[in-house]
Amino acid sequence: MRRTIRQFGIFLGLFLVSFYLAIAAGINRGDEAWFLQVLRRVAAGERLYGDVFYGAGPVAVYVALPGIYLFGVEVIVVKAVVAGGYAAALLLGARALQRLGVPLGFRLLFLAANLILAPPPAAATYQTLANTFLMAAFDATIAAQRSRPLARRAARQRLAGAWAGLAFATKQNIGGYALIAALLAIALESTRGERWQQIAGTIGAFLLAGLLPFLPVVLEGSLPQFIDYGLTNKTTYLQLSGIPYHEGIQSFIQGLRSLSLRSTTEQVLGVVKFSAFLLPFVLLAMGLALFPGLDAEQRRRGSMVALFAGAAFLGVFPRADYAHLIYAVPALLVMGMWMLAEGWTRLGDRWGRGFRWGTASLVAIGVIGLLTAVLVRVPIRVLQGRLVVSDLPHFRGALIDPGLREGVRQDIAALASLREEEPVFLLYGFAGFYYLLTGLRNPTPFDLPLATAFGRHGQEEVIAAIRTGRIRTVCWEKWDWILRPAQVENFVAHHLRPVGRMGPCVLYRR
Repeated sequence: MRRTIRQFGIFLGLFLVSFYLAIAAGINRGDEAWFLQVLRRVAAGERLYGDVFYGAGPVAVYVALPGIYLFGVEVIVVKAVVAGGYAAALLLGARALQRLGVPLGFRLLFLAANLILAPPPAAATYQTLANTFLMAAFDATIAAQRSRPLARRAARQRLAGAWAGLAFATKQNIGGYALIAALLAIALESTRGERWQQIAGTIGAFLLAGLLPFLPVVLEGSLPQFIDYGLTNKTTYLQLSGIPYHEGIQSFIQGLRSLSLRSTTEQVLGVVKFSAFLLPFVLLAMGLALFPGLDAEQRRRGSMVALFAGAAFLGVFPRADYAHLIYAVPALLVMGMWMLAEGWTRLGDRWGRGFRWGTASLVAIGVIGLLTAVLVRVPIRVLQGRLVVSDLPHFRGALIDPGLREGVRQDIAALASLREEEPVFLLYGFAGFYYLLTGLRNPTPFDLPLATAFGRHGQEEVIAAIRTGRIRTVCWEKWDWILRPAQVENFVAHHLRPVGRMGPCVLYRR
């Protein structure tokens, strides 16, 4: 009981810090606002997938909806869920390190390094929650390998499979990677006679936990749309959405070159964050230096840690930008702290305790300084007037740039005249954001009008609706981006008439 209370206290502290940083991250007019628009439509009675486009599993929507019912359609609910998932992932990572025998100092360093390198973002909840479930599967796998008797080990392996299943029902690829890591961990640790029975149990738990959340989707008749949006149309995502990993490394190098004695704290922290792109290479170098000196048990343990770090890292692709890398950082840092702790013991044996603790003191000073900068820079920006508390409808409480807020207010006023008209299709990357702010009704399922967010036939369906007059008004902002829905844009350009700018976009009518 005392242990549970202590862990809850730690979680609550991590949640409060994470919630503060999520609010400080500002308003994401793309992914975060779109997810809130999805929640608004589902809470109003529309069917997820059937009436509303959504490309991930339904669990993130299920988790966030109670907050929407209690507190209304407010972005602060999305930020609270992101903060809760982030805090849980850190707590699970620290607990996995404890199971691995890593000392307290390294576990605290793990928490601080995460907050510095990958603080909670302004984003939709599905990626955060999926990686939280991956971390839960990670922790359960570590616990299973330390469990005796066999029945207890098998139960924890099934638990790992269930967590991987929930990850799949939140974001499909993350759950698949987590399952593969859990199964390979069984192959590493179990004897041949036990192996297939444990693998079967883990897969069974994965299927149960991964498929059960789709029961409401099946009952609503929306499963074909999920298969379209969430599975078959992922080929479009793979074709168009790739961002090479080396671009992040180049951004880090460019930022490093730009630093000088006159650099601001924000510039320094920006470079530090992009240093996360170096983590896989640092871990590889550490592993090559460390593993030859490990015994068989330590190598098996290290291999299991590497499996889940690798599973989280695979989730970065194909869009290997910072916005996707941050979700892999907790698992990567678990591996890093485990290897650092193992190497630390050898360092003390070779160079002496004084050298070891002197180095630790310097590292601690640097980490505390960076963490302090992360936590205090937002109040400084508020005092300087560079950030204000948003009072925009549905986005109250988050911090926002005052110039952006005024621009958005002007956009709302410009679009206000359209409220009395028939539904308007916003052909604009921030469509979900403006549907929320203006109260305009979307006549299509597509609140995120990107080429990857229409399904296989969604663009043709929208074109047919315009051609037959079911959609008579489109507000379109042209953008030069590979993800633009070119079919719909070309049809609007050639078949509708521009009548003037309406805030963030140009109005087109039949």
